[in-house]
Amino acid sequence: MADDPLIDDALKDLPDFDMELGRRGISYQLPILKSWMPHLAQIALLWGVFEHRRDRFLENMFLVSNTTPPNGWKGRKGKKRHQLFLQQVDLLLDDNSPLRTYLHELVAEAVIIQKKRNAIMHGQPGLSANPIRLVIHDYQKDGSVEVSEFNEMSLKELFYDISLLVGRFSRITPPYMSPPSLSSSDISLLQRLWAKDYPTPPTQRVP
Repeated sequence: MADDPLIDDALKDLPDFDMELGRRGISYQLPILKSWMPHLAQIALLWGVFEHRRDRFLENMFLVSNTTPPNGWKGRKGKKRHQLFLQQVDLLLDDNSPLRTYLHELVAEAVIIQKKRNAIMHGQPGLSANPIRLVIHDYQKDGSVEVSEFNEMSLKELFYDISLLVGRFSRITPPYMSPPSLSSSDISLLQRLWAKDYPTPPTQRVP
């Protein structure tokens, strides 16, 4: 095992970061991987920010809908929490609600991004040359293996995609909200969702 204390210290507190990455066939001492480590750390950290915002939104939906959350829901896998999230969205919003559409699209995008993120964080990594890329073997429960490849640019793009997800939640979070074309009932629901966290009613930012 090739230790790099600075990298270990930077990553040990990041949510869900697999500290075995680099110790199962990839050394932290490889120059190319060390140059990519900031991108991997950003992906791990920012996904934790996204999950926190999604779960906080879900928690508030449980309160507004007077729904008793399932026991241990915060410890469930991301896919299950996505499902709980959409169940509450459908319970609180009409089919023609712009906010409902906005949230369904957000989760659909998150599912795609999470698959890439999970492969990086939990898959079996390896390096391949010509061109240099990170090759991930992600072993599934059914025994199949999914192979993903990432170069430095695709890691940056994944980070940017997660940033956009976080930003989309920011658009429906006080003190100012600026999602497109919300109905009055959508705004009313958001005000109720955030009433506990923000006593002053949130307003929709005017472009």
